[in-house]
Amino acid sequence: MMSPENQFPLFGVRLWTRRLPNKNRKFVLYLPAAASLHRGEREGNMAHPFVHVELTTTDIGKAKSFYQSLFHWELNDVEVGPGRTYTMIGVGDGTGGGMMQAPGPRMPSAWLPYVLVDDIRATTEKARSLGATVCLDIMEVMDMGSLSIISDPTGAMLGFWQPKAK
Repeated sequence: MMSPENQFPLFGVRLWTRRLPNKNRKFVLYLPAAASLHRGEREGNMAHPFVHVELTTTDIGKAKSFYQSLFHWELNDVEVGPGRTYTMIGVGDGTGGGMMQAPGPRMPSAWLPYVLVDDIRATTEKARSLGATVCLDIMEVMDMGSLSIISDPTGAMLGFWQPKAK
């Protein structure tokens, strides 16, 4: 049985522990907001939520087969240029994403999350002023919006996404 040990109300987080048969404790971090998403609820809006995750992979066929078998995701290929496709990931109500073949032979497979921003130029410049490296400057994506990609001061990659105004 799990029991609450600590609450951190500012973050909406509770720390839970579970006693294992050998009397050791295993700690589990419980996030109520994440749990409510599984129930189809939403308790307020995060200021800049994660809105897209993207897999760049060295073997797109293998990745598609793996994730479709593992999670039963709906995968749809979209032509994005001559001989180039982008696979859209449909997950229902959750945050969707995409997959693409790595553009270069030395680029490793990796997932990249994207955060929704109101002003991509201001956000990209603010990130730069705070010590981020801009890896991909602002780029328009068809008629859908704009993105940029940064590496934060610790080396972690993050994408920004601003949808096109309607």
